Amino acid sequence: MPYKDPQQKRDADRRYYLAHREHLRALAEIWKKKNRPRHLFLMRRWHDANADCWRATHLQKVHGLTPERFQALVALQGGLCAICSEPETRRRKRGRPGTTPLHVDHDHATGEIRGLLCSRCNAALGFLRDREDLCAAAMEYLRRTKATNAA
Repeated sequence: MPYKDPQQKRDADRRYYLAHREHLRALAEIWKKKNRPRHLFLMRRWHDANADCWRATHLQKVHGLTPERFQALVALQGGLCAICSEPETRRRKRGRPGTTPLHVDHDHATGEIRGLLCSRCNAALGFLRDREDLCAAAMEYLRRTKATNAA
């Protein structure tokens, strides 16, 4: 049945989707598996066209941060990494201008946000598995080898 009002069509589509959600999701998964290259192309194209929207959704879902709260944290740190006090230098992917935003560092056990880090410091903490004993051992190793190399 044709709809004269676009809102009525959207409402009817939404009702249909909600009534058949599991079946439609299963069909979508089958399509994604059969058409993986096309699916990845469409996802990248959408992401590139909607990077700000994706970032806002990601920050809210994963860290419970609004874009405004994230910008407030950036301003609080002066746009610099909480560890090395340097700005982010990693370039954005796929030719987008500028650098990547600072990474939200959080305690994986509690989810509490500790600060914003550059990609290098974020990776370093990740490789050291956020363990203080490993960070201390790495620091001791650097001190020890620096003294050996200086002699």
